[in-house]
Amino acid sequence: MNQETAQKILKQTKNGYNQIAEHFSATRVWPWKVMDSFFSYLKVGERVLDIGCGNGRLYQAIKDRNINYVGIDNSEELIKRAKKNYQLPIIPPHRDPALAVASYQLPEFIVADALELIFQDKEFNHVFMMAVLPHIPSDELQIKALENAYRVLKPGGFLFTTCWNFWQPKMFWKNFKNRIKNKNNYQGLGWQDFLIPWKSSFGEILSQRFYHTFTKKELKKLLEKAGFKIGKIFYEYKGEKSNWLKGFNLVVIAKK
Repeated sequence: MNQETAQKILKQTKNGYNQIAEHFSATRVWPWKVMDSFFSYLKVGERVLDIGCGNGRLYQAIKDRNINYVGIDNSEELIKRAKKNYQLPIIPPHRDPALAVASYQLPEFIVADALELIFQDKEFNHVFMMAVLPHIPSDELQIKALENAYRVLKPGGFLFTTCWNFWQPKMFWKNFKNRIKNKNNYQGLGWQDFLIPWKSSFGEILSQRFYHTFTKKELKKLLEKAGFKIGKIFYEYKGEKSNWLKGFNLVVIAKK
């Protein structure tokens, strides 16, 4: 994928989430079941970065664990909703997060981008990237995002990441038919790239969201290239390990 196409997709993705933020947030209330796979790694008082935090639902799952939480998203509207969910003041988006002093159990939500992390090196004990990588076009940009996550992690820290498993037969054929039906929208995209429509309650298409479909081998290679050591990589369905035919997510626990 060329640079121009990649940048266009990044812009469309950000604008799209700003547009659907209210409806999207309303459908993302409860934490993922797969989160149970990560909790045993978290210790009291640790500093955690949630990249692509959306409306902050990850914090809902860990708020009673005395964790120092920072959530970032490049969608201004989703960050507004995250702050509203936890009754936090609106902070200007271009402040320097490195100057912030977050209190335990008090989350901080900042407008920031996975491709331009301005946090200090080795600042966080753990980093979460839940369903973020599929929205990033081109392996060059995907590696950049992973290298950024690696940089801000402390030695021995973990990266927890998930990607939708589009290789499920039902999901794959549905998206493949959409690709054939809307050929013009796929100019410049690879065969593993799909545009998934976000529809309103009335069936109106509000946004076409870009997704790159990762294979287990491909994702493992990207993480290792960024410097990570793979601890666990598996497919999951409703919080339980599954296979590529049934698994809803591809899950990775990687260590710095």
